[in-house]
Amino acid sequence: MAKKPLIFVGIEGKSPHPLAHRGFMISKNQTLIPFGLVRRKENDHIQALNLAYRAKGPDTKSFVVEKVVEFDEQAPAFSWEVIAPVSFKDLPNDHVQVSQTIAATYNKYFDFDNQQGITRLIQPKKTKQRLRGMASAYEEMVGRQDELQELKEILDQSFQDRGQVTSIIGDGGLGKTRLWIEFEKHLEEQQVLYFFGSFAQHSSTDYSAFRQILIPFVQHFKQQLTFSKPQQYVLDYILSPNKENKFVTNLSRGDLEQNILLLIRHMLAKVSMHHVAFILDDIHWADEKSKQLLSYLMPSIQNHNHMWLLIHRPTYQPPFDKEFFYHRIQLRALSKAQVESQIKNMLQFTYISPSTLEKVYQHSKGNPFFVEEIFRHSLENKMISKDNPILQELALEKSGIPMNIQAMVQTRLDHLPSQIFLALKKLCILGYEVYREEAVALLGSNGEDIIHQLLQESFLIEISIFPEDKIGFYHSIIFETLRENNISDKEKQQFHDEIATFLLSYYNTNDQNSHIIRICRHLLKIPYQQKYYTYFSKAAALASQRNNFNLTATYLTHLLKNEALDKKQFPAYANALNNTDQITELESFLDYWSKSATVKTEDPNTGYYYILFTFLNQSRKMPHLQKIGKKILAQYREFYTDMQLNALINEYAKSFAAQYQWDQYTHIALQQLRLFNNAPYAIEKVGYSNELAKYTINIADMENKLALNFINKSIRILKKKPEIAYIKYQLILLPYATFQTVHRCNYKLSTSLWKKIIEIRVENGILSDLDNAYSKLLINQFFSGQYDACLESYKKTEELTQGNRTRFYYNMTFWLSLVYLILGDSKMFKKQIIIARRGRQNDPWFRTIRFYCMAHYHLFNKNYYNAYNSFNRLLHHYKKAKANYVVIDTALLAICAKAEYEGRIHEKDIPDIQKWLGTKFNSRSYNHWSFQMHILTLARFIDIDFGIDPLNIDPAECPNAFLKQRMYLEKIKLLKQKKMHKQVQNVLEEYEKYRKKLELKIPSEYIKTFQTNSLFMPPL
Repeated sequence: MAKKPLIFVGIEGKSPHPLAHRGFMISKNQTLIPFGLVRRKENDHIQALNLAYRAKGPDTKSFVVEKVVEFDEQAPAFSWEVIAPVSFKDLPNDHVQVSQTIAATYNKYFDFDNQQGITRLIQPKKTKQRLRGMASAYEEMVGRQDELQELKEILDQSFQDRGQVTSIIGDGGLGKTRLWIEFEKHLEEQQVLYFFGSFAQHSSTDYSAFRQILIPFVQHFKQQLTFSKPQQYVLDYILSPNKENKFVTNLSRGDLEQNILLLIRHMLAKVSMHHVAFILDDIHWADEKSKQLLSYLMPSIQNHNHMWLLIHRPTYQPPFDKEFFYHRIQLRALSKAQVESQIKNMLQFTYISPSTLEKVYQHSKGNPFFVEEIFRHSLENKMISKDNPILQELALEKSGIPMNIQAMVQTRLDHLPSQIFLALKKLCILGYEVYREEAVALLGSNGEDIIHQLLQESFLIEISIFPEDKIGFYHSIIFETLRENNISDKEKQQFHDEIATFLLSYYNTNDQNSHIIRICRHLLKIPYQQKYYTYFSKAAALASQRNNFNLTATYLTHLLKNEALDKKQFPAYANALNNTDQITELESFLDYWSKSATVKTEDPNTGYYYILFTFLNQSRKMPHLQKIGKKILAQYREFYTDMQLNALINEYAKSFAAQYQWDQYTHIALQQLRLFNNAPYAIEKVGYSNELAKYTINIADMENKLALNFINKSIRILKKKPEIAYIKYQLILLPYATFQTVHRCNYKLSTSLWKKIIEIRVENGILSDLDNAYSKLLINQFFSGQYDACLESYKKTEELTQGNRTRFYYNMTFWLSLVYLILGDSKMFKKQIIIARRGRQNDPWFRTIRFYCMAHYHLFNKNYYNAYNSFNRLLHHYKKAKANYVVIDTALLAICAKAEYEGRIHEKDIPDIQKWLGTKFNSRSYNHWSFQMHILTLARFIDIDFGIDPLNIDPAECPNAFLKQRMYLEKIKLLKQKKMHKQVQNVLEEYEKYRKKLELKIPSEYIKTFQTNSLFMPPL
């Protein structure tokens, strides 16, 4: 339970301004609206009083009080009886009761009346008076009316047309926050729902500002938002990253980040029709993950009724700044007339002499914060009088006020008493925003007085009350000037040491664990001592548990550099480097580790050699792995059995499978499988069975019984082990789905299998390979003629991989180009091919699909010579990959293209054709139907019996839509050549019916181009 002082507006009766994102409906006619829940602002009291005044009505009464309340931070709830004044029940309607303390403080802003012990709010004063020598920073805004009006127009456009994004951009002190505060008033007056988040300097927390937004966002829209279990786990991680979360711990770094991106976009889409504004302040200090998230979300914002306001310095350049939905509001320096208005507004002057105004304008360069600092300095040094409404002379040239804003701030700092100045420097090292109680304790017995003085003199400002009582620097320029120009490296080290020691003593052991990362942030800056080892180890373990591999690597690197990294931490360090893509550092570390690594000292399942084998596999350094693997395994076998070495042997064997060296892989795999003969349901068998199934599918085995046998064995194992099925089950479905595609042409079943694989992965947050699954799904939809579904699958993959295009995305783009070729859109085909070629992948299968697509494009253009060359290049790669089941098919495609180009078949090619067509394939396989198509083509050029009667080939029986259309066309050409006109008419009628069926799966905008496609000619 937390105890916090908050400002409350209580409304009894019908409330015209409930401000639902802050308000709590206590009962049907009672509403409590707290101010200071998330971010304490200077004008919270003023806003609360204005709100209560606006809520007055014949059926309504309200109160404004400040109360220290106790509540659960995770689920805040308030009691009307505790907060409402006792005398409020006697207050008549159309009145506002205010606590005497608030009334006494704000009687220069509002008129109050006290009768019979009850203080009532009468009205806001028409002429505001100043507080503490200068007017509130949030009084009447100067010089930004045009920008404010533009913000209002963009807000209207966001709600009436489509979502918009705008940036308030300006250097420090130009009034970005001031403009936002004025816009915030407009949002509240218009009852617009909005959520605010701010990034802090030197924050080590990812997504900090988004977290500030999401906490109230989820609370407000809890009725509209529904989450699957995985989404709920990821949401819990975002909102409470310090809590234990086993689901997130099991995810890779890439999967976790992808889940976060998709979840937040999902939530925004769910409330896309609600008028909402989101504000992100100080984005120039955002962490990289937050910037990536922002870039990921922005393209879809235009589809929502949302406005996003970004506040930042020019150093941050939005990657979406060329989009039509993006607007820049660049703040410029104030004009001389605007500077005059600002000065009069601050100090209630009625007259400023032109010479003085000119001096101030030239000196401040029109920077509002600089103007404020000049007059703060002048007041403190009694250069001007608070009570004189006329400013006649201000001798700036004799005042010692510097000519730039940083130097101006420095002058203020130099005037601080040494004890206060020292305290401010310590707070600067502690952080840009700090816990108030922690800061007071750090500064010692008079810490409260020091903090109070720094708040009074506007070096610090109150930032938030709930969920954390924080204070921060009044302006970033003060913080930056202090940190860059006033603290030497030696002092920084001293302060970091003092703060770390303080934090260790301030928090007990349990609390230390929750603050250990903050503690280590300071310990990193000072010379390492052996006593710090435990803290860095704890921090690294906690960071790893939270999937923050960057921090894990940072802390363990620090230990390594100081020769304090325990060997037990080596695997965790290697994993952290691998997960942060620090490949050079990982290679260097593995080299360092190798100097002390021997088979006697390394666990074969987790130690150096296992990490090395895994890394070499991931890096595709197969020859190197094979070279050292045999030698290392031989050494390990002196101490361990092959069953104990299974994990290591599995990694070694994978290198052969990846290189299509199936003889070596099969020998190792079968040898290992025999070790588990007495354990029929050993999970270790699944990995080998999976690879062997892939291999045996490639063998010219007519029924592929062996491949199916391996798959079925794996499925039986996994059914006995449901606790791990969500990880392994989808791996077994992969070869089974491929088997159904290639060897059974059962595209309907294969489509359902890939959908199941996608479902399993989504349910368990495994998103890193999801684009590959969608790629395979699209291929099956393509072969079954579901062209609309192909476009949808590609769209989902585009959304999924936004900003992180993988080789699977580019591979899928090639297949989509074929879809557009069938739809008859050659322009889109070329566009997709260009996109796909950007992948520039070295994977041989990536090259093969490129040649396959280009060959069919040449067929589309009746350029048979180039088609022949493309098929030949494709054949070369298939032979190299030893993909036997497609080598023959590709060779026949090349022969047919050559025949079309030359108008004949060479005698020397006939023996090869007979040999290829004599290969036995399952009658339900892709190759069987492909052979049928080739026979129809070859029969037009040569009258030889190849073992299949072309006149008996029935295209209607072919389950492959891509082959089926070509078979119809080839048969029509053959029958026309033989002048079998009646049969031609029959086949044409069949073909026309089939084409009409296909058209049901063609998007309406492509019907015409499909009907005139030169590759698949129309029937008549």
